[in-house]
Amino acid sequence: MRYKYLSIVVMVLLVIPIASSLGVTPGRTTLNFEPNLEREVRFKVWNNENRDLRLALYARGGLSEYIELSEEEIELSEESVELSYTLRLPDELEEPGLYGGEIVIREVTIDGQEKDISIGAMQAVITQAYVNVPYPGKYIIARLDIVGGDLDKETLFFVPLINLGDEDVESAKAEIIIMDMYGKVIEKADTNEIGVPAKGRAELSAQIDPSSLTPGIDRVVAKVTYDGFVTTAENTLYVSDFFLIPLDISVRDFTLGDIAKFNILVENIGNVDVMDAYSLILLDKKGENVANLKSVGVDFKPFEKKEMLSYWDTENVKADRYDGKLVLGYDDKTKERGIRTVVGQNSIDTEIIGITGYVVKESGSPIGGSPLIVLVIILVMANFGWFIYYFRSRIKR
Repeated sequence: MRYKYLSIVVMVLLVIPIASSLGVTPGRTTLNFEPNLEREVRFKVWNNENRDLRLALYARGGLSEYIELSEEEIELSEESVELSYTLRLPDELEEPGLYGGEIVIREVTIDGQEKDISIGAMQAVITQAYVNVPYPGKYIIARLDIVGGDLDKETLFFVPLINLGDEDVESAKAEIIIMDMYGKVIEKADTNEIGVPAKGRAELSAQIDPSSLTPGIDRVVAKVTYDGFVTTAENTLYVSDFFLIPLDISVRDFTLGDIAKFNILVENIGNVDVMDAYSLILLDKKGENVANLKSVGVDFKPFEKKEMLSYWDTENVKADRYDGKLVLGYDDKTKERGIRTVVGQNSIDTEIIGITGYVVKESGSPIGGSPLIVLVIILVMANFGWFIYYFRSRIKR
């Protein structure tokens, strides 16, 4: 078995230097159709390792019959060589739209016989040729690009437009519609308005305030309206990149030396399922790891709260304060929060920094700091004071 893995490693190492040794630029050339158009297109082939190469060139794809290569086979030992092909178009192409072809530059053996593709044997690069055949009248195709998805800054939407028609578009605009995974509309925004010349390009844009978005995965549709026509483009918006947040952490019914059960209350704030999530508690003292506690996997439905459980055997643990972190994770994503833990003889109190908290006595033992308890004490004292005042006023009378 080890020889099998060794052979795989060897093959990978053989591939690595070859993958980047041959290049071509430009990767694509796009022209607008004209009857009987004849155009020479120049391109450069790069020999990145300055090896002695023999290269074969040929055209393939829908435009291949209209492509004539300046060379069909060359030997290359220099850093690069400039070549060309001539594109000769007919009087007409039957259907409007985008036509494509490819010029393939492939390494062959020294004797001119092309090898089959195999590890370490040959390589090929491609430069593309595209021709736009205009649609009669006005015809726009659109794309939707999204920048952002953060909850602390605006999300930007860009709608590039290409008018494949042979007439100018006087006015084009778009409505951006954000929907959840169930089709419910969350937010809308209007773009600017712009004209698009025949065979030309333009771009619309809009932005949305983050306060209208919630974490999760949303579907976004750009409904483009232009001179009485409508087309659409879609994309996916990922709001935030992590959907789990810790709400609380506690240990109940604990005695030092026993196994402590940490209850970590976690909420899925996203609108999608989170599968096989885990929690990890790491504690240390003076830089030395004391505990590494990982929960079993838990599945969360959208907006669901659940407890995740971790267990700690405290047989050899001393009552003391420990610093560390709580890590939540799923898929290949993780997020961590700092924690402080005070272990007592009959209690463990853990603070998730910035979320939960406790008050520490001078002796070091934590006492409850619940706002509700404090409020109750204040109300009791206020009522008691009012009772004393009322009782004394009655005596004076």
